[in-house]
Amino acid sequence: MVFQALAREQIGCWQSSDIGRLHARARCGLLAGPRAPHTRSAGPALHATNKRGGSAASSGGNSGDDVAGLAKVLFKDVMTGLTGSGSSSSTSSSGRGTAAAAAALPEDLRSPSYAIATANAVMFLACALVPLLPASAVLLNHKAPQIWQLLTSSFAHPSLESVMQCVFFTYVFGRVVERNHGVWTTWAVYIACGATAAALAWWLIPAKAGLLTSAAPAAAWGLFLVGVGIPRLAKKPLEVACLAPFAFAATTGRYAHASAALLTDGTAVGHLVHVVGAGLAAALASCVIHVVEGILEARERKRLEEKRQAEAASQEEAMSRMISMASEAAAKLGKKLG
Repeated sequence: MVFQALAREQIGCWQSSDIGRLHARARCGLLAGPRAPHTRSAGPALHATNKRGGSAASSGGNSGDDVAGLAKVLFKDVMTGLTGSGSSSSTSSSGRGTAAAAAALPEDLRSPSYAIATANAVMFLACALVPLLPASAVLLNHKAPQIWQLLTSSFAHPSLESVMQCVFFTYVFGRVVERNHGVWTTWAVYIACGATAAALAWWLIPAKAGLLTSAAPAAAWGLFLVGVGIPRLAKKPLEVACLAPFAFAATTGRYAHASAALLTDGTAVGHLVHVVGAGLAAALASCVIHVVEGILEARERKRLEEKRQAEAASQEEAMSRMISMASEAAAKLGKKLG
């Protein structure tokens, strides 16, 4: 709108100067023919005068056409310079958005919470239905532990009740982590908390206990801490105070059979090993997430600032180009009318 107003003002100046020059010539007698010396020659003289006036008018009309043509060219060049890059970028972004929308999967297939819950259920069914895959091969076997059990124990369960509880907590708290931090962070938090809990239990619980433990409840506890417990502790302490005891009691209840496997001053603490391991991993994951997201936010702010400066420079360049083209057009009109 600003460019259009400036262009209209410039065209008005050109037309007014053109008309002023024509009036000046008329006053000086340049457009008027010589006076008829007598009545008999008045007809041809008047005809010549009218012819000259018509030619002057036609030249004025041609000048007006030149002004309109130059104005149209000016508008076209300026608008092309202003909208060319924006249209190309919008076209490319719309193309990428269309491709992304076409390649998008349903929410259930894209959500890591659903995928983790499905993996837990599939692992339990496989151990129950496949004789060659006993639960002792995927759960953490404290009597004969294997390195891969640090990962598989995060998806294996000794009972159907354990599967149902883990699926519930994974869905509720995993969705919070997913919305706040993304898909890959949800997977990383779940696996890191489960593996850390299993590693701590492998280290502290003696082999003579002969236990089979699952790290899946501890991994779900880690999702609760990263999604709700740690980030909302300062903002919504009442919410954390209501949810934390429920989640803690439900998680430690899954390890009640291991409580007597580890004693501290005569107190059974074996059921807290997995919970503590997952809590340590969740605290570390929260710190890493906070640092990484801070760096990404700083980069995004810098990118947006650079984009804003580039747009401002582009607008300034377009304005300079428009002024230069207007000056050239005025000079051409001056040469024609001079």
